[in-house]
Amino acid sequence: MLAKVLLAEEALLHDAFAQHLQTPIVRDGVVGAEAYLASPIKICLALKDAYGNETESWSLIDYITGQGKGHTWATVAKWLVGIRALPVVLPWAAIESQTANPLTVLQGFAVMNMKKIASPQAETNLEQLYQIGLHPANQKLLAAQWQLYAPTITLCGSWGPFTILLQALGGQETECQQTFRGEHYWRHPQGGVLLLTPHPSARYPAAIKHYGVIEAVQELLNIAKPQHA
Repeated sequence: MLAKVLLAEEALLHDAFAQHLQTPIVRDGVVGAEAYLASPIKICLALKDAYGNETESWSLIDYITGQGKGHTWATVAKWLVGIRALPVVLPWAAIESQTANPLTVLQGFAVMNMKKIASPQAETNLEQLYQIGLHPANQKLLAAQWQLYAPTITLCGSWGPFTILLQALGGQETECQQTFRGEHYWRHPQGGVLLLTPHPSARYPAAIKHYGVIEAVQELLNIAKPQHA
């Protein structure tokens, strides 16, 4: 698929979300389409919603590429560097050094919000998240968006996105499995893995959060055992 085709189909999906929701939406999607399509490991991030202005449409992609500020995107940058380095497991000092400016690495991945309407508060309204996210029309569009990106690994930041996307893709909780260290995941029958991770902004030690994700991805993608840099 060409980058321009992916972006055109993505735009049509955003229009469909806006028509379904009948309200301004936050346009998520691929950050750097050409880099994404060329990636040997296609990484998608599934989150609840975006924090910001709910009264008008805006682009999360423009925010990421223009600012990329905040704990969430600093963490995502570290995950991208760590996953892309596999099978080499980079030491924490190297991770911090390579992500000192997150904008240099926040490219070539996809981000999907389960609720395309912005949240005016930093804390997501979970009742609204599930009401919107599990609506049949929303589920159909989320499935189409995920299938468009065809990610190798989808990092679902907390149970909300994992549950909503799992159901959208026709998965059942009884089909979920656990990694060696207990992270929940589900394999799509046609390829691609949903992995339950902490939310990138979860407030506990960054290095512990980071290496838990890296180890789980390495196990699920059957990448050779770690070579320490």
